[in-house]
Amino acid sequence: MLKLETTADLQAVIDGGIGESLHLDFKRGDALAKSDGKKREMAKDVSAMANSDGGQIIYGIDEDGAGNATSWAPPADRSINADWIGQVLDQNVSPRIEGLRIREIPAPGSGLAFVVAAPRAITRAPHQASDKRYYRRHERESVPMYDYEVREAMRRLQDPQLYCRFSLGIAHPGLMNNGREGLQIACHIGNRSSVPALYVSLSIFVDARLAKEQFVDWQDFLAKKQTLPSGQEVHRFKREFCAPRDFPVFRESRIEIKSAGFLYPSWMTPDDEIILGYSLACPGFQIEDYQVAHRQNGRFEFQAAVS
Repeated sequence: MLKLETTADLQAVIDGGIGESLHLDFKRGDALAKSDGKKREMAKDVSAMANSDGGQIIYGIDEDGAGNATSWAPPADRSINADWIGQVLDQNVSPRIEGLRIREIPAPGSGLAFVVAAPRAITRAPHQASDKRYYRRHERESVPMYDYEVREAMRRLQDPQLYCRFSLGIAHPGLMNNGREGLQIACHIGNRSSVPALYVSLSIFVDARLAKEQFVDWQDFLAKKQTLPSGQEVHRFKREFCAPRDFPVFRESRIEIKSAGFLYPSWMTPDDEIILGYSLACPGFQIEDYQVAHRQNGRFEFQAAVS
């Protein structure tokens, strides 16, 4: 998920023409008007984000019609604040969204933008909007959920809900080869549900343009090359976890996958974009996700990628 905490973070979204996705939505500030219709629309959009995979809605940024950020557009009504947004959502979304975060961010000149971060609903899934409907994200829109989708959301209480998070860093100088820069990739597996995952199949996908260099901690992984539907070639590293040999994945603990080393080809640097992805499966649950990663201002940034 993008880091959206400061004016500079939002300016980078605009300057980069970042596009809307399953996890990111842009709204002009006038979407926060105090009319009943605007309140219902906000409840629909935020509940849809929570009912899907979670994500962030930025109120105060305009887009070009194709979903790409173009400019600041903060609310004209200066009485709008994070507390008011929270109250509107509490009154118009049922049950209340746990873990909802609303951040006020100063816009250039004057006014405020707001980042509403809704986590993926699990313990109280799904959330109903004030019009008595359930919504989910579909591409860039909030659409009503089908009956089977509502039932699947309710099953989140009964099945594990796994996720994977990557951590990147420039490799130790000992990994450098002929002046080529190295990349360390580590990750951890977690579970948002109270239901433990006893049997887990994990696949990690790494941009095939990177050369495999050091795999002391990934020796148990089965490695091969694979082509994604987009045509992108990746290294695939697969490993299965099975209790009692391996510790189960449960909410209060995470499985740490220690780092492996890769080398950039001579014509690439850490500032270039690379593809990373993962696939996780266990009884009752499956997820596959791909991200674009690159270094910006000394820090690695991630954004959603199309596989």
